[in-house]
Amino acid sequence: MNVYEPSDDSYLLLDCIRGKVGIDALDMGTGSGILLESLKNYKKIVAADINPNALKIAQKFCKINNIKNAKFVGSDLFAGIRGKFDLITFNAPYLPSDKSYPDSALDGGKHGYEILVRFIDQVSGYLTAEGSAIILFSSITNKEKIEDAIKINLLEFVCLGIKKVAFETLFCYEIKKSSLRKELE
Repeated sequence: MNVYEPSDDSYLLLDCIRGKVGIDALDMGTGSGILLESLKNYKKIVAADINPNALKIAQKFCKINNIKNAKFVGSDLFAGIRGKFDLITFNAPYLPSDKSYPDSALDGGKHGYEILVRFIDQVSGYLTAEGSAIILFSSITNKEKIEDAIKINLLEFVCLGIKKVAFETLFCYEIKKSSLRKELE
């Protein structure tokens, strides 16, 4: 399995999480581990990825950068995750499936948004009451589907950053529980 190399999307997400503080952080789909540098001030970091090669590379990244508070978990989204987090980051695979070039680091599902919608459907159960998830996706992903999934799950979002690159526009959203969601929980 390939490991996603940091690119424009990774750096936009990195810019959007700088300065965030809290106790527990989860980097979903950690890939190379590039976001872990910005999360190192959290008491505990969980770096999760479905790709065992990515976890090995992220562990090396942490060793090189003297990040000692990270735990590594092999997980298909939240399947192997326990606990609640103040911050969850996710640079989701967001391209539509390409049978001629299968790559879990890029493949977001048939239309490109399915993995991110699955994440949004589950994320509330892993956020603290005031926690937030910061996600990255592309105009290729179908922005309306992502926003609908957020609203259907009684979550709120703000756009933290937008970047136009080559053939797409990248969006970085911060998602939080709505007041109604908090009351229901």
